[in-house]
Order: sequence, then structure tokens, then C-alpha cells
Amino acid sequence: MPPCEQQLRRRASGIARWGVRAAIALACLTSTLEAQSAAPASAVIAGRVLDSGTLAGLPGVEILLLGGTTVASTNAAGEFRATLTVQGTVTLVLRKIGYEAVGVPLAVDPGDSLHVSTKLTRLAQDLDTLRVTGAAERLAPPRYAGFERRRRLSQGTFITPAQLERTPSVSIGDVLRGIPSIKVTSDRLGMLSIESARGLRLDRRANPVACRIRVLVDGFLMPFDMPLPVQSPKAVYGIEVYAGPATMPVDLIPHGDDAFCGLVVIWTK
Repeated sequence: MPPCEQQLRRRASGIARWGVRAAIALACLTSTLEAQSAAPASAVIAGRVLDSGTLAGLPGVEILLLGGTTVASTNAAGEFRATLTVQGTVTLVLRKIGYEAVGVPLAVDPGDSLHVSTKLTRLAQDLDTLRVTGAAERLAPPRYAGFERRRRLSQGTFITPAQLERTPSVSIGDVLRGIPSIKVTSDRLGMLSIESARGLRLDRRANPVACRIRVLVDGFLMPFDMPLPVQSPKAVYGIEVYAGPATMPVDLIPHGDDAFCGLVVIWTK
């Protein structure tokens, strides 16, 4: 017998039998509806990830929110299932060592049941010859190999993991403000605007406008009107800044995207 019914039966000794039954039914229904309304409605996302070459299910694929935490991983058949409490537009990132990461934008509403089916393409493994001439150096994880290779070439401005660990800054915006080639401002809501310190550019109507810099986060090009998914420097592995096309590596910006004013590349941990 439900607790609400037991309590009402004990208190209803002086009430007519039909009145007791009606009160019990109404109280139990109200209690059930209140419990249901108090529980947050979550969205469920399920799917399967395949190897694009073999079309077999791909195990061990990490499923995470862009700039956030891991929410699931695929099983032996390449299948996964995750429960999300976030709402609105999110990007689901699917990644596995040795494969090219894929971003899947989703519009999430409370109570949604969504299905994602995609393929990951294996990366070509072209390794340089390794010659050890001194003391061994701790190697970065494979996903940061490009960052470390470009840092050795010194074509841009780099903020290393050691610098980020030591910085007294509490936000990415404060870290970027220390770089002379860019200008960083923020509005009342904390939305960052990153512009080139070289000055203005002309729009399609030949009007001078701010020369805004594009931002890549873990390989994904961010729209100008979207806030950065990561704010704390402690959650970032490294940052690359390129003041213009002359120093910008061609493999970082997709063909056809406008990065004339410069590029900021952020790699999260």
C-alpha cells in the first residue's frame, strides 16, 4: 500500500467511506504528478560508429561534448548510448586514436530521443625518422602531435602547456590579451571578440570594418557569434596564434574559409 494511502486511511476514521476513497485517490494522483514534474527531462542519444573502410562497428570511440566531458564510448559492436541534461545546440565529438575526429551538431530538447550514425576515417600514419641524440623527452599524446610539430617550426605564437599551468589568468580571454598581434574585447555577457591588431579591413561594400580573427577549437571552426566552449586556461593543453595568411599552416584552415585576419587555435585537454 502506498505511504500516502496508509496515512490518509489512519486520518479518515471519522469520514464517510466514499469520501475516504475519493480523498485517497486525489492525494495519490497529486503526489505522482508532483514527483514527475520535479524530475528533470533528459535527452537520450544512441547510435553506432563504423570504420569507413571496412564498414565494421568501431569499438573504443570516445563520445564527448565539444569543450566538455566524455559522455559515452562505443562497445565491441560500435554502439553507444548517452543521456544528456544540456539543452539547445551542441556539438557531439566522436574521436579515436588513429582516426580523424568527427563533429556532429545536434539540437537537443528535453525528452528527445536522438540517433546518430556515422563513420570514422583512419588517418595515414606517416612517421618521421626518430634520432635520439640527447636525454629522452616526454612525448605529447598523439592528438597534440600537430601542435608540437608546428611549435618547433616557430611560424606563429605558441602558448605551451607549462605556460598555461603557471599563468595567473583565470580566463582564456586574459591569456590571449597578452599576445601583441591580437586585440581581445568582451561584452557584458562575456562573449569574446578577437580582432587583428593590424587595423581594419574592407567589407564587400568597401566599408572599413573590424578585422575579426577566426578561432579553431580541437579542429572545429567556431562561428563568430558562438561563445568559446572552454573558458579556464587549466582545461587547455596549448594555444596557437597566427597573425595572418603568411604564417598560417594550410592544414589548419579548410579551403574556402576566410582567415585573412588571422587564426587562433585552441587545443583542450
